[in-house]
Amino acid sequence: FKLNGCRKVKLGYSTTPTAVNHLLAFREGQHLLETIMKILDSVTPNRIGLYPFCFLASLATFTSAIMVGLSYRLLSGDRSIGRNSYNVSTTRDAFETFAGAVIIAPLIETLVFQMGILYVCRKIKLSDGLSILLATAIFSSAHLRNHLLNAINTLLLGFVLSFSYVYWLKWKQSHRAAFESSMLIHALHNLTFFALLFVPSPI
Repeated sequence: FKLNGCRKVKLGYSTTPTAVNHLLAFREGQHLLETIMKILDSVTPNRIGLYPFCFLASLATFTSAIMVGLSYRLLSGDRSIGRNSYNVSTTRDAFETFAGAVIIAPLIETLVFQMGILYVCRKIKLSDGLSILLATAIFSSAHLRNHLLNAINTLLLGFVLSFSYVYWLKWKQSHRAAFESSMLIHALHNLTFFALLFVPSPI
């Protein structure tokens, strides 16, 4: 079958040997990023599709952000971490916050931090690894204005967004899937935190 204009693939269950072969190839000198992409290509998108892939990726970034936040809160004793910083007391406030965090921010930031920066990186012929790291660093730095902890959390999110963009663009040859994956992962990540705004803090 075809997935979002990608190449045809066969359905089957022989993914483990393929992943092992890629690991063995890495020991022979392949780049780490290329190896990860090939392993991912052999075990995920052909089986679960673009949208489940985005859901799992956003779940991973959300879980990591929660774990980092809780760890920081316990170690620093700062009880303000994790408390709601947005006013959603009215329907209009909630709508504006939702539109900004779940729709506008993912759209604009995908255009700037993934599509834009990675396009420039390709033009100046940076490697995929350096391109992803550069886009991740810029994405994280752009969130320093909020809180240092937020910038730390966005390191993983930025890496996942940039990696996903490069993966779907280079390995699946789909500009649409590349853009959709980064934007959807970002939107789902923010949507989960938006939902938490309505959950009372237990502490």
